[in-house]
Amino acid sequence: MIKKLFVFLICLMISNVIESSSSSSDTPTVSPVTIIVNPNLSNKYQPGECGNQTVTCNNLIDAMESFMKVATLIPGFPNKQYSMYQQLNLLLTDGIYDFDSNSISLFNMNVTMTTLTDNSNSVIFSGGSSSLTSPLFSISNGKVVDTGLTPTYIQINGIQFQINQTLLNVNTVSSFTDFKINNCQFINYNNQLASMVTINQGAPAQLPLENNAIYFTNSTFKLISTGYSTPLMSFKNTIVKISNIDVSNGVLGNFINASYCSVNVEYSNFNGISTSGGLFVGFDSTISVFMDTFIGNNAVSSYAGGSIINMESDTINRYYFEIIFSTFVNNSAAGNGGIVSAINNVQTASETQISYIVNSTFTGSSSYSPYGGVAYLINIPLTIDTSTFGNSTSNIDGSIFYVINSNVIVTNSTFIYGDLPSPSPPTLKLNRGSAVDLDTNHAFYAFESNVTFQSTNMYKVSIDCIQSVVIVNTVDPGIVGPNDVQCTRCLLTVGINQPPYCNPQTTSSSTTSSSSTSSPSTSSTSTTPTTSSTSTTSTTSTTSKTSTTSTTSTTSKTSTTSTTSTTSKTSTNSSTSSPSTSSTSSSSLTSSTSSTTKTASSSSSSSSSSSTTSGTGTSSSGSGGGGHISFVVASSSSTSSTSSTSSVFENSTFGLFVIISIIISLMI
Repeated sequence: MIKKLFVFLICLMISNVIESSSSSSDTPTVSPVTIIVNPNLSNKYQPGECGNQTVTCNNLIDAMESFMKVATLIPGFPNKQYSMYQQLNLLLTDGIYDFDSNSISLFNMNVTMTTLTDNSNSVIFSGGSSSLTSPLFSISNGKVVDTGLTPTYIQINGIQFQINQTLLNVNTVSSFTDFKINNCQFINYNNQLASMVTINQGAPAQLPLENNAIYFTNSTFKLISTGYSTPLMSFKNTIVKISNIDVSNGVLGNFINASYCSVNVEYSNFNGISTSGGLFVGFDSTISVFMDTFIGNNAVSSYAGGSIINMESDTINRYYFEIIFSTFVNNSAAGNGGIVSAINNVQTASETQISYIVNSTFTGSSSYSPYGGVAYLINIPLTIDTSTFGNSTSNIDGSIFYVINSNVIVTNSTFIYGDLPSPSPPTLKLNRGSAVDLDTNHAFYAFESNVTFQSTNMYKVSIDCIQSVVIVNTVDPGIVGPNDVQCTRCLLTVGINQPPYCNPQTTSSSTTSSSSTSSPSTSSTSTTPTTSSTSTTSTTSTTSKTSTTSTTSTTSKTSTTSTTSTTSKTSTNSSTSSPSTSSTSSSSLTSSTSSTTKTASSSSSSSSSSSTTSGTGTSSSGSGGGGHISFVVASSSSTSSTSSTSSVFENSTFGLFVIISIIISLMI
């Protein structure tokens, strides 16, 4: 027995040695390569023999040649074709780096490009003709559709770009690119023919997951121009993260034009940017704005509204927009929707993915087209909480919101009349536009929609209700009167403890039953207002295009009123087709608080005393997440950690040797 145990231990030791040897041979250890570039010298050297402190490279092209002469290609695991070169650190001496039509290929590279002197502001990339469409940096294997999952990691720090040619062009589909730009300046970019950054514009269609990520942090954009026909940056199948940037004085097609992307913009300022169709344009994309300021931006095309967000989708239950803790001052659009234009083109089902406006302020928003001074929504569920709207205009109707086939819930918010003149006699219309018939312009226009206002100051607000259900529970029930509403085949109640202002059908009995159509096709709505001597009032509103919707209103003659409200939503890849909505407020509301939390899961709730919004971000919008505050961060690395051996395979190899050892010991 002792002999067998001894043999087993010997075999076990041998297996460990073999396994360790195999692991080390599959995972070569390589050190980063550092190359110094100095454009102020004219050093003499053979190709590929520069970059040290004695003989620095004269330009970036020579530096890349020197790196490729010594670079080691680290094999990927488990498939060795998923490989990447060892890390290259390019240290740039202060000076002007001139560029011509040559592109520098960074495909399959792991490069960090930064200033040799810490916090330098004097490394300047200059040149490039505005007639050039070739990029300064190219990430492509020469094919529109690549077959390998080849990674590329690029990080650029502290560079001032004064170029007129495309900065970056990525043309990969299967491979992954992670591109980071930090503490850089982009000044006087002027190219009417090409975007400054393009990613996957040649990709044939949407991918299951975004395969690229680009980050701009702590950077500035000044005096930039691509004309109204060309976006500054165009992305497809990409995670886009913008953080702490300042953008001012530009004429662009769009700042970002995205398809099948997740776009997140936070802690940034956009001032005086004129676009043809909005700063952030998305098709089948999610757009999130957090802690941003937008002042004096405008969209000039009458065919595309939304000076800030202009999004369109052909898919339900997946994409949404968010505006959180942001400020908007004097922004306008020639098209419908002064700030936001959001349209879901799906006609067969209602969208259940909720969009959000939370803790934000809108002043001086305007649409020079007929509808939507702040927002123009079609088939877009929206929750608004703790936000302020004032002095918004549109030409015909919906000087604040114009909604069609949408569910909208407004809580703890304020709508301010401002200093606009009132007609005589006053009809309390809010912020009329410049239409000839001023009485037709209402603050809210709702068509085939369900709108609920809770704990909201609606002083001098007017509502145009057409084939909709609108419930207004204001803080002060006396501030909105019958002259402020216009109804066409809809149910509209205004004020706590107030009877319906408009009701499609009424009877003389104490219980009146009526029905109206609240959605275009398959949806039916039943309404039952009831008057009793109880001390509570409960209001529940649920709507869906594919299910029966009911609205119940109970009115009390006493002074104690409470309403309970919850918003719940489930959205998966086979998501439900109807959201459920209920609302909660208190007539004695005196204050409200709100908080925003970025966590790995999301919920949204509001009450008369508090409102909370929490969100989730994943590396892909393809996961069909809910209506959340999304801060998407792709996993990435600027170091050469590319070929570590999989622990699964290591354990399998080790286990095999253990089994062999046991068998040998038992046979002895």
